[in-house]
Amino acid sequence: MPIIVGCFGAQAVLAGLFAWFSRFTRATFVAYAIALLPFFVFDYWFYAVTPVFNGFILLDAAGNLIMLALCILGWRRATPA
Repeated sequence: MPIIVGCFGAQAVLAGLFAWFSRFTRATFVAYAIALLPFFVFDYWFYAVTPVFNGFILLDAAGNLIMLALCILGWRRATPA
């Protein structure tokens, strides 16, 4: 249980910090997208390489994909600096 709270809590804190302190420029969306990448590695590693989680971890991966898609959408719609 502590690993789940630590991992998913870290992602929630990351999202909250970006939302709280950001002006949502193109750079913000790029930074958030880059910050999401380790979470994809985490999901893959603990599902496929060292199976700690069952298939429900793929829901987290799906959520990460949605957030990444929203980063791309936000980057495209933000005015260039």
